[in-house]
Order: sequence, then C-alpha cells, then structure tokens
Amino acid sequence: MDQCVMGLDRCDAANACPLHHIWTKAKNEMIQKLGRCTLPQLTKQIGGSGYRELERSRLILKSCH
Repeated sequence: MDQCVMGLDRCDAANACPLHHIWTKAKNEMIQKLGRCTLPQLTKQIGGSGYRELERSRLILKSCH
C-alpha cells in the first residue's frame, strides 16, 4: 500500500502523481475503518446477513463498531 497507485517509481507529496492525493485520502480512510474491525466481525458479517447485494454483485459491509 506504500507504492504509487499508478505504478510510478517515484511518488510522494512533493512529487505526486495525478492520483496521489485522492489515493492517500482513500487509503487512510480504508485503514482507519478496517482498524476498527476484527477478523471475526468481518467473517460474521460476510457469512451472515451483514451485507447486501448491489448491482454488478458488489458487496457493502456494515460498519464495524
């Protein structure tokens, strides 16, 4: 997760690719949300009724507490 999302060899805040700031924000939000979930919580949600099907079979997990 520390590599450039566009695959560039050099990408950081001072030398950012076009997606750097968007990806950094999304990555930080994902890490924060997943940090509140335990593996048992996630498997319980996926195995039970903790998700709902959307168009194109994408899954949305309920928030972890």
